[in-house]
Amino acid sequence: MLAADVRSSAQLQTKTAGLIKRSQAGFRLKTMSTQALQINCNTRPVRLAFLVDKPDPSTLEKVFELNTLLWGGILNPVVVLDGSTRKQVGRHYILRDSTYEQEQLWLLQSFDPDILINYSNTLLPDYLAQFKGRTFSLEAMRWNPWGTQEIISFLEVWPFLEQHWRKEVRFLQKPHQTKYGHIDVDVFGPLRTFLIARFGNYPKDSYGNVVLDKHFGGQLVTYDESFRKSLSLDEWVFPIHITTLQLDVHPPGTLDNHMFFLLDPENMFDIVDFWNLRAAGFRVFVLPASHYQDFSDAAKLFAERSVYPINENVKTLAEIVKARSIDDSQLEEAGKWLMSLGTNPGHLSLKGWVPMFRNWGPDHTVHPEIQMLPPTGEETSEVVVFNEGHGTLRVSGPDCELRGPHSLQHWATDILALGSTDEKRTFRLPWLHPECDALTNLRFLGIGQFPSRVSRHGIVVLTRGDRENLGIQEPQTTEVLRAYLKDGGFTYLKTSTPGLTTERIIEQLGGLMPCAVFKNSGVREIIDTLSRGANRPYIWVREIIFKSLTGDDKKQEFERILSSLLMTKVLRQGFELQCERCRQHDWYHLTDLSEHFTCKKCFRIQQVPHLRGGQWRYVVDGLFRLKGKVAGCLTAILSLLFLEQFLSHEAKYVSSFDYSDGTTHAERDFALLMSGFLQEDVDVVIGECKSLSELKQNQRDAVKRLGEKTGAYLAFCTLSEVFTPDDKLFFEQLLVARQKLILLTRKHLEMPYLEISKYRHESRWIGRKVELISRLTIREVLGDEVADKHRLHLWVKKS
Repeated sequence: MLAADVRSSAQLQTKTAGLIKRSQAGFRLKTMSTQALQINCNTRPVRLAFLVDKPDPSTLEKVFELNTLLWGGILNPVVVLDGSTRKQVGRHYILRDSTYEQEQLWLLQSFDPDILINYSNTLLPDYLAQFKGRTFSLEAMRWNPWGTQEIISFLEVWPFLEQHWRKEVRFLQKPHQTKYGHIDVDVFGPLRTFLIARFGNYPKDSYGNVVLDKHFGGQLVTYDESFRKSLSLDEWVFPIHITTLQLDVHPPGTLDNHMFFLLDPENMFDIVDFWNLRAAGFRVFVLPASHYQDFSDAAKLFAERSVYPINENVKTLAEIVKARSIDDSQLEEAGKWLMSLGTNPGHLSLKGWVPMFRNWGPDHTVHPEIQMLPPTGEETSEVVVFNEGHGTLRVSGPDCELRGPHSLQHWATDILALGSTDEKRTFRLPWLHPECDALTNLRFLGIGQFPSRVSRHGIVVLTRGDRENLGIQEPQTTEVLRAYLKDGGFTYLKTSTPGLTTERIIEQLGGLMPCAVFKNSGVREIIDTLSRGANRPYIWVREIIFKSLTGDDKKQEFERILSSLLMTKVLRQGFELQCERCRQHDWYHLTDLSEHFTCKKCFRIQQVPHLRGGQWRYVVDGLFRLKGKVAGCLTAILSLLFLEQFLSHEAKYVSSFDYSDGTTHAERDFALLMSGFLQEDVDVVIGECKSLSELKQNQRDAVKRLGEKTGAYLAFCTLSEVFTPDDKLFFEQLLVARQKLILLTRKHLEMPYLEISKYRHESRWIGRKVELISRLTIREVLGDEVADKHRLHLWVKKS
């Protein structure tokens, strides 16, 4: 090759370098510029949960009366902390192995309340520790914003009732067919608590009954036999029903949303179960065991309305659910009674247990009996412009006129962001982690004294007023990881040196997706060889890469790989020249050459020799010249790339980081936060990568302790074909300890994108993708016998 050819190539290389610089400048400009995101908001009541120490009738009545005043009060669950006196009979409960405390925890997790009111002011039990940051004493129910008069802290029902009267009632010439009434709860002493829970009751110091009488023609109703026999489903509106004005309450499932609930009206635990089932969104027709026969007409109509088609082949059923204190014989008698009314037996189902408030299991495969969504009040969608993660969100108030003291009462907004401002920030945080709630409260400042928090699907902000502008900031992914680790007792220290190297490599290649070039084993071999300072000819580079290629069109694939390596400056091309004075050989980049070149050893300036038969020679540059330092980074990058592609790019990553538990320091190679669209909660994966060698004992101990404390998925990744026997034995020990594993070998890390998609769809799976990859890789690495032993079942499609 002549010197003129060298100059021409140098000009081409300079032009290419200019294009890369301009593209990188454009990339930086994009990340520094503003971003617009769509954010969906749901204005709704604050969901309160009331904790009471014992099932005392007087206490429960006060709680039910307080909720009768609140907007959405019927939707607020009650938790009795002491279940020692609960009566639980029936053959179905013999098989239940859950404790009372577990059931109360599941109930709160299902409702996901914004605020917990410790009504009895008792010590919060340890099993509810994850709700500690949301728990307030009874005094929080009232506050004094002006310093002159106390008001209820949370929005009452009166502005909605007033608007309803003003728009729909006051100009009616004839009375509305619907009757408004309030029950005389003092007539039947033993049934007082039951009647308040069923119909609602305004406290004595409230003017609620007066409002109903004056504006709606309200009537005092006696709960006697005559009333029960004449009860019509559409005839009466009682105070408890008014709390759902301007609300859309979502049923907790596709099927079985209507139920007859057979209970002992004098058993406090039965009454609380009834209240909570209705609060969950079930359409409940209550059957008091002592006198349910009085409701014949209304019960028959409810049964008929409970049956409707879901599709051509599936219809809903009317379930008869017995309370825990009711024995099986009473349930069967109630079923026979309903059939005697002329109800189609095929439309009834006897259910011998109260539906369990339980979320998805650890494997995310067993569908829960109850799946709840927050009630919907006012839904809006706003486009928010963010600058460096900061933006201002305009939130609409509830659909009523908030005047006087009501303008200072609190309501809630569910915030769901569709997208993210950049790859290092996220609006999805792990749920039920107090430190993540605290981080959210720093980034989403509501108007009022109650904190913002993380919900299953997004963020909840508590605010007040008719319309407010909220300053919001999208948390950085490292901040989220720091909060997550802190909840497990660990301190996030900093991005480690390998982590900085990983980030620089990803930045140099223009993102994680272009790093797919490292899936080629020949590319990794070239980087490893040239990191020792050597240079190699074109024919050697071509031979190494060709060995690792498959398929028919290897030449085109090689050209694509080589072009990518040169464009991203992983490889640099030039010539090896010999100095005419010191006789030393050295490598020179194209930009080092013109008609003359300067010897790198003795600095003599001399003419570029005539390059007969000369050929390109390649070196690696920058970070890739760090001998032995890049291999682990490449393993981490390939692991992140595989997981992101398998999970359909629903992940945010943090590169290698240092952390401490207060006594020892450790380093993990990556963390991944994964959240599918509308998926409940966020899955966290923490990775440990090795290029070839097995895990050391101190690494095993540190990873095991991290998994125990945080509950994260632990990903072990290697570029070896298989893990060592000692590593496999360690993985089995982790499974025995019920830890969640993802095991990635060379097969996975080198898998092309299209094969990853095929690999993901080989199994019939309806759960989370992260659990799917866990089960797939455990079964492949440890075998079917080990996987089946730990109940990690998987149905793989047969080709």
